[in-house]
Amino acid sequence: MSEENNKNLEEKVDDKALESKEVEQNIEVASDKIPFVRVFSSVLIDEVITLAISGILLLLVGFILKNVFYSYVTNPLGMYFIIYAVVTVLYNLIMLSLKKSATFGNKFSELKLSKIK
Repeated sequence: MSEENNKNLEEKVDDKALESKEVEQNIEVASDKIPFVRVFSSVLIDEVITLAISGILLLLVGFILKNVFYSYVTNPLGMYFIIYAVVTVLYNLIMLSLKKSATFGNKFSELKLSKIK
């Protein structure tokens, strides 16, 4: 008789443990908050990429102007900001329109952009 009671007690404990794990999983899924660190790292990665692309394009434009048109960039900082603005728009537009619809920062931080229905 005591063996049956022990088995019933163990089954009840196992059921309660399973229920508590299911509740914890539901809480994790239902949570709509994204940790600040993940979002910050995603934005930081994307900004570093756009800054690097802008710098490379500025060097390329300077090289083309110097060697093809025998001219040079008189205000490199102003030109850099113009190129940066264009690259930022195009980077996000191109990356979000691809199949995965995520920038490199989003992929690294495991964030996903989804459409609200």
